[in-house]
Amino acid sequence: MMNPIAGKALIGGALAAALGGWYYQSSQVGSVRQELARTQVKMDQLQGQVQTSAAAAKSEVNETLARMNAQVEKAREEARAGSNRAQVLAKNQTGKVLTTLSAKNAELTQQLDQFKKDNEEKSTQLDQALNGIKTDVGGVRTDCGHH
Repeated sequence: MMNPIAGKALIGGALAAALGGWYYQSSQVGSVRQELARTQVKMDQLQGQVQTSAAAAKSEVNETLARMNAQVEKAREEARAGSNRAQVLAKNQTGKVLTTLSAKNAELTQQLDQFKKDNEEKSTQLDQALNGIKTDVGGVRTDCGHH
């Protein structure tokens, strides 16, 4: 038969170990939450930058289209007067606008792809951290059950 004092000491030790494990897990969860909050802020900032870039690109495209329309109209007037040069000018201007639009589109697509990639990486890191915490919590429960 076990000494009652020794039994209480064992129970006290097991309780202290369980509380220590719980504190460690709590700090780990807190750390993951802080990292998540920082990640969310970064993602919000990036999304804001992408939206700002998209708005700027749209504004630039609208200005370019307005200029192109004015130049095409001018070219039509010159063409009516019999100028072949105006038609060439209109074609060149259209080609420049299409090149600008393609470049802006590629730039925005690249930014969105980077945003998606960063988001997927953070999501994977979070899953791994949460799985590690679940495993640790399971281990603490198992250890406490045997004492």
